[in-house]
Amino acid sequence: PLSRQTDVVLDYYAASTALAEGLSEYSFAAGFEREHYGVQNAGYGRPLLLGYYRLGLGAGLTSGFRAELGRTRASGGSGLTLAGRAGELELASAVSVDTSGSVERGSAGLLAYGYQSGRVSLRATVKGTTRRYATTSLAPQSDRNLIEHATSVGLSLGRATNVAAQLGLALARDAGPNARASVVLNRRLLNDVYLQVIAARSDGNQGATRYEAFATLTIALPDNHTASLSASAGSSKLESTASLSRPIMGRTGVGYQASGTLSETPRATASMLVQNRYLRADASYFFDGQSSHTLLDASGSLVWVKDGGMFLSRPIYDSFAVVEVPRTPGATVLL
Repeated sequence: PLSRQTDVVLDYYAASTALAEGLSEYSFAAGFEREHYGVQNAGYGRPLLLGYYRLGLGAGLTSGFRAELGRTRASGGSGLTLAGRAGELELASAVSVDTSGSVERGSAGLLAYGYQSGRVSLRATVKGTTRRYATTSLAPQSDRNLIEHATSVGLSLGRATNVAAQLGLALARDAGPNARASVVLNRRLLNDVYLQVIAARSDGNQGATRYEAFATLTIALPDNHTASLSASAGSSKLESTASLSRPIMGRTGVGYQASGTLSETPRATASMLVQNRYLRADASYFFDGQSSHTLLDASGSLVWVKDGGMFLSRPIYDSFAVVEVPRTPGATVLL
């Protein structure tokens, strides 16, 4: 929560971040920063090391740390989560140092509380940073929210409807105060037809107020195809989008997504993804009304298992398991 800026949509469910006793969660990565992704080919910059580790200590307590290290910038901190019948409390802190010019140091902290019982969910978060706090994706000279608060409340109204209200307040270092409030309605109209409606208001530091409304109709089609129609209206824009997609079902197969948007600047995107046991490859096309570009990507993993050797696999992001089922070739295992 203190390593990068994220946009989070909270509807009804508030997922727990606590881990059971003895259960650990971790990720460590080394590589190069991708620059101008989707605009220029093969643009890589500084080397980076990223990682985090969390461990369930029992009695609803989870502790962990995170670290980011670049050539001239380092950031790291610790976190603590306490879960019980009264809800879930999360605390986190971080410090940073940047030596790209004069040495600059910063710090940040987070306090969050979440509660869910039956048909009601609640989550409130307060986060603060110093004026020069930095991460691998946030430079000391970049604007940031010095303090921000977000609260969301969700209510389930039976099997087919839920509503949520969200309020966010922030004070940016350079841009000044800002606020945003929204109400979300999700409803199942028919067995395979769903409607989402969002109304939002945002206020900036110059007294500028914007109103926005979004509506999306999603239809589940046979053979795992999904179609959607959406429209959005704001203080100065009106646009509509139609899309059709099909994800990859199972371990191998082909998936695709295509969409077109009508607005002052028409846009179109199309992508296809192919996956087998050893590789994932995709091709994407983008058109923004003035120019177009194409992206081609292929990825895989090299896995080493003790007493098992080395294996090729499609990309592994979080975890994997090695399962032996005697005399049952081709058995399907879900993780």
